[in-house]
Amino acid sequence: MSATLTWKREDIVYCRCSDMRSVHSHCPCGMCNGSAVSRSTEYRHWEIATKCASNLAFTSTASPSSSLVIPEMPMCIPNVVSDDKTMSGDELEACSSEIATVANSNQSSPSTTATDCGDVETMLEAEDFCAGGIECTLQNEDGSFPIDNVERMQGTVVDHKVKCIIREAVLGAMKIQSEFSSSRAHFLRVLNYGRDLFCKGDPNIIKYWPKTWQDCISLLSGEGYTEAIQYWICLNREHPCCYDITNSPEELCKFEHKPKVTSGGPRNIALIGHWDGWQPFSTSCKHSCGAIEVSIATMKKSDRCSTEEVYVSGFVPSYLLPNKCPISLDPFLEILVKELEDLFVNELKDGRLPTSVTKRLGFWKAEELQKFCYPASEYVLGGILPDDEYHVWILIVRITEMIFQIGRSGWSDDDIQLLKQLILRHNTLTEEVEGLKSCVVTLHNLIHYPEEIKRFSSPDNYWCYTFERAVHGYVVRSSNNRNMELSFSNSECLREFLKFHSGNVQSSMKLNTSFFPGYVHASTISEAVTMAKHRDVAYQSILVGGKKYTSLSTHEVTEVFRVLKKQQLKHFTLAVIQAPSIYMSQHGFGGTLYRVGEHVLVSDDAGELSVAKIDAILAVNIEEEYHLLLKGEEYAQSVTETGDSRIHTSSENPFVESTSSMIFFPCKSIVRKVMLFPDPDHLHDPYMYVVIDHQRPFIPLNKEAVIVPHFPEAGDMVCVRGTIGNEVYFAHIQSVNKNSNTCQVYFYGNDPGHPSISASKYKRLKLQETVHWSSILGTAKGQFIGHYWVA
Repeated sequence: MSATLTWKREDIVYCRCSDMRSVHSHCPCGMCNGSAVSRSTEYRHWEIATKCASNLAFTSTASPSSSLVIPEMPMCIPNVVSDDKTMSGDELEACSSEIATVANSNQSSPSTTATDCGDVETMLEAEDFCAGGIECTLQNEDGSFPIDNVERMQGTVVDHKVKCIIREAVLGAMKIQSEFSSSRAHFLRVLNYGRDLFCKGDPNIIKYWPKTWQDCISLLSGEGYTEAIQYWICLNREHPCCYDITNSPEELCKFEHKPKVTSGGPRNIALIGHWDGWQPFSTSCKHSCGAIEVSIATMKKSDRCSTEEVYVSGFVPSYLLPNKCPISLDPFLEILVKELEDLFVNELKDGRLPTSVTKRLGFWKAEELQKFCYPASEYVLGGILPDDEYHVWILIVRITEMIFQIGRSGWSDDDIQLLKQLILRHNTLTEEVEGLKSCVVTLHNLIHYPEEIKRFSSPDNYWCYTFERAVHGYVVRSSNNRNMELSFSNSECLREFLKFHSGNVQSSMKLNTSFFPGYVHASTISEAVTMAKHRDVAYQSILVGGKKYTSLSTHEVTEVFRVLKKQQLKHFTLAVIQAPSIYMSQHGFGGTLYRVGEHVLVSDDAGELSVAKIDAILAVNIEEEYHLLLKGEEYAQSVTETGDSRIHTSSENPFVESTSSMIFFPCKSIVRKVMLFPDPDHLHDPYMYVVIDHQRPFIPLNKEAVIVPHFPEAGDMVCVRGTIGNEVYFAHIQSVNKNSNTCQVYFYGNDPGHPSISASKYKRLKLQETVHWSSILGTAKGQFIGHYWVA
């Protein structure tokens, strides 16, 4: 028999965890099993284990041929009742004599010898300490283990596996509760139902199953979870400009703060802070709440814009804060500041749609207005709004498209100048059409957008849409409406813990995906996104959803070989798998999921674009090689009687008509997703559709094409756009008619009678003409020299 002591004296250290209020340690012996005890108790148990280990080693050296068999008998070391209390000396002596009698009866066998460990109770104590501090191999001379030791070891392994399975099951149930925002009462019902399914009445398993919410929280504590902490804030009127945060209402506040200094390289991290107040109830009550949230600015944009990556620093009972107190939020922010200090100094996770157009139009959130505005409003409102108001609305649509779609991939100087022209024209026409009452401060703030984009980059790096979406998750959570801020905090702590725990488990688990030469299949979109982000291999096209085997007709098989540019053999093996959707990781902002029934832009070998409707998504296996194909209905561009393409006026998108012909095309030929809107003139019986290209990478406009209205005055030299082409002429304003928005001008041009005059000098023409204000591009640059205009 061999004995090795792995429990060392220096392992006995103090601990300040929540298992015991006072300072303590965790004893690893077989009786304590890591429970919290006083340091002296763990030291006493360590001395017994050390003595036993030395005696076992001495016996093994003195009698190599002898072996020790510890009989199955009751534990002689008494259970620890409190940190410092054990059995009395008389009780210990009686227990030791009884066990010694049993041990002597077993020593009558000639194949068994006793060790020189001192008294019997010390020997039997060693058996219990083996589980914690000693690796002990107790075996017979033939190398076999005694039956009682084998059963004991097998039981320990089985119990450990059962505990692990139960822990994962409870964590999964908590994740479901968080996703469905159910109450604790509903969770306990699900927990009891899971116990009946899993345990099946076995008392040996039921004893490990948690019975209450606190039992479940104890399981999470073993994984590193801690509940939210409730702080008390002192806002005493005796010190109106001073406050303090305490752990209890009895604790006195303090006003001293000692700065801490650290050294070393700074962490490469930046946070975006956000404060938002909201109503937890749908009714108009006075119980208002607020949340202080942060997101990681240095995170990848596609991940940072998800509500999963919004983390709450604290919930604020806004209705309890004093009015007209400018420092009322400072105490809540100080908690965040303290956490940042600990991090940097001490230690060196669907959008909102408008619910009503007629009743809540003046109370829409910014995201509601954005989704109503783009991408379909210009097609729906065409012919409904008056022409002057519709023209103002189209400018809002183009501004929204640039900020929320095109600008997310980056801004160029031309894009910023185009946005500036659109905003200036929109603001000017708003004043003309709707009057000064509509020129509010939010309208004026649009003027600063181009400069802010140039200075601070794209707005999606710092806008608050992600935080606003996260507020919706707080409101829908179940609560008993008592101490709501603490309930919200506990729910948020649990969500953040489950998010990281699920990420760690998911990274170590095998995803429900299938790999074949030529295609990859995932059961859900989340699994597809995870596979697309795989560091080793990037999967650009992944089938998503339930798959099934199908067949193709003879004509379809011929078409498949034509699309794949393969020669059709007389004998070949063909298998076809059909899926409801396909995920393209390289499309759009963070990937795009294409579903059956949607419309897409498809590019052929020559680069020509066409529109197709997806009818089926297929993985075709030809001679053990898979090819991802899409089957759909083709649309052709609609033309006028003169042969010109029909173009939508405001968006400049084409009209298309269905050809009722079936086509196959590879998935790699998909360019982007589009939508089809019926012809506004034939909504009830449409035969052609306008293509809503809401994912287009650029707008077919330039800054020169956007005219900012100019209010002329007599004597101005202006630039006027001609009626043919894009020619620009110089005109000198003689008079202005504000009733008809026109002005009388003299045009200036080159004088053919004086060839010595350079092309930069222009002479006044004889005829006086009338020009509408909408044709004036702006003030011309130059000066008069005599009778000539020098540009």
